[in-house]
Amino acid sequence: MKGVLLVLMAVALLVAGALFSSLSAGDVFKPSSPHERVDIPVEKPNRPTNWEDEDSDDEEGEEDDDDDDETPPIEFFDEEIEGDKVTYVMDYTGSMKGRVGHSITDANGKVIGNPTKMQHIKAEFAKSVTGLSENVKFSAVMFSSRGVKVWKRQLMDATPQNKQSAIAWVNGFRPGGATPIYDGFEAGAKIPGTEIVLLHTDGVQNTGRYPTPEQCGPAVINYANGKNIKVYTFGHCMNSYYGSSTHNRGKKMLQDIANGTGGTFTQVN
Repeated sequence: MKGVLLVLMAVALLVAGALFSSLSAGDVFKPSSPHERVDIPVEKPNRPTNWEDEDSDDEEGEEDDDDDDETPPIEFFDEEIEGDKVTYVMDYTGSMKGRVGHSITDANGKVIGNPTKMQHIKAEFAKSVTGLSENVKFSAVMFSSRGVKVWKRQLMDATPQNKQSAIAWVNGFRPGGATPIYDGFEAGAKIPGTEIVLLHTDGVQNTGRYPTPEQCGPAVINYANGKNIKVYTFGHCMNSYYGSSTHNRGKKMLQDIANGTGGTFTQVN
């Protein structure tokens, strides 16, 4: 009897041990097959506070900034000139008393009927200067055998006050005398910092240094190129005063100067 009890007790202990082992193993996940993947949670990395996406540059914004820095072109007799350091060199010789032959509009929008060339250049200068960007620096020269006059011997900021001063100065001139184009150009080109000269005349070189078109043109080109100055030339109703032969010599000189310095020639009628 005691032997039977001992056997039963041993069996009971074996069953209890098996149950305990089974319960303990139940908390451990076992893949149902060798190919089943077990995903272990991984903490998501934090993005640094100074992170920037290299591909997210605001290219449009950069273009807008560039546009803000651009200087609008200088306008003179309907020509647009790129630059921001300019000297106007203008003719006030006797032939500027001649008539343009058509109406013009001044800087205030007033129509002037049958104006002289002198009235025309004054109106055009006023319109051009009034429209200058605040980034532009400028000065002005008036030339005739009566004298080569310089408004300011340095480039001035295009402030409202300086614009008004320059316009009033030009308005004070009256036409007279012969045509020393080279002398007027040289006075403008000598103003420190000048990169562009707007050279206006209604005449043909006939006095001063290099007194013929054939002498004057090359001299202007050499001087301008030596100082990296572009010269834009404007022939103002030249055929209304000179015969075709003289007019053509003067026009060719202005064309050669423009071509030789990187500027352009404009025939003003």
